[in-house]
Amino acid sequence: MARTKTVLLVTKPGLVRNVTSAGLTLYGYDVLTAAPQEAIECLQVNRHTAVLVIDADLPDQDGEVARFGRAVNPNIDVVYTSRMPHRAAATLLPGAPILRDPFHPQHLANVIAHLRSRPAERADASAA
Repeated sequence: MARTKTVLLVTKPGLVRNVTSAGLTLYGYDVLTAAPQEAIECLQVNRHTAVLVIDADLPDQDGEVARFGRAVNPNIDVVYTSRMPHRAAATLLPGAPILRDPFHPQHLANVIAHLRSRPAERADASAA
């Protein structure tokens, strides 16, 4: 059996975090959750994190968490969620998909699966 992929979900506590976390767990992911101020510390401790899902609508979300995640693990995939993706796009990590909120956890799981199925492209992009 393949090793479970770890997803770090960076969002404020509440219903959306709980539903998304539970949904991704049902799709076979090991889900860690963190508030924005806890995310960098969580990435330092969990360097094997495969995917970083960040709520781009959070205050002070300037891409620092994603840049740190890539510095710690160059192969980490980043997915953003946002109620207004067109407003958030300018400050986010280039090339990272933005999923319009609200979304079904299955949609997020599909985006993650698609990203994780492209190892050659990820390695090429990080070398550039």
